[in-house]
Amino acid sequence: MNRPLVIGLGNRWRGDDGAGPLVLDALRGCGLAVDLLENPGDSLSLINAWQGREQVFLVDACCDVALAAGTVITIDEALTDTATLSHLRHPTSSHVLDVRQAIELSQALGSAPQKLTVFAIASSQFEQGAEPSPAVKAAASDLAIRLGDLLGHRALT
Repeated sequence: MNRPLVIGLGNRWRGDDGAGPLVLDALRGCGLAVDLLENPGDSLSLINAWQGREQVFLVDACCDVALAAGTVITIDEALTDTATLSHLRHPTSSHVLDVRQAIELSQALGSAPQKLTVFAIASSQFEQGAEPSPAVKAAASDLAIRLGDLLGHRALT
């Protein structure tokens, strides 16, 4: 059995887009039996990163004007829940491929992880050089605690 992988997708220098890296920052040094990977936004490289993994958790910012900044959307079965993933697509994505497309390509290539959970943090500002909003910072902190609890229990089994 291999260790779970948590991927923080996003650019920490583009405001709320840094939500994924913020979660990783909070998880570092917690002593969890987990691998952490920061990805600045290259969704295509996800395919190599999660190949052969049993469990992957992906944290990313999402644009959804219907949601308040800081709202966390959890997609427990991201390999099959294409309806929710499609809803999270946004034409102004900074990624070469959006997450849904990376999952589909990974599945076609036979390199998808066995289980993929996506945490999307609703975000509102992505300006270059901006700080993450207080709502996204708080959501990232809360999500790190949630993941730490989840992964801590996994590490004990």
